[in-house]
Amino acid sequence: MIRDLITDKTYLDDIVCNSWEEVVDIGAGLLVSQGSVEPAFIQSIKDTVKEFGPYMVVVDDLAFFHGRPEAGARELSIVMQVARGR
Repeated sequence: MIRDLITDKTYLDDIVCNSWEEVVDIGAGLLVSQGSVEPAFIQSIKDTVKEFGPYMVVVDDLAFFHGRPEAGARELSIVMQVARGR
């Protein structure tokens, strides 16, 4: 199933960002442009991190950002990003 979700259109390599918020904006922004989520979903991800802390970080340099489905998810989707800080 994950192979069906991560494609050339949903894999972003060598993303330059300055914060975790930028990582969310870039990845979730791609899902917005593809119609997979509504713009409000981006804020849902950020709100979830602010409310519950960084539990989405699995190990150093690997996080699974997500928001509430009712916050605007239209379909099952995922973006894989390889990001680097400045």
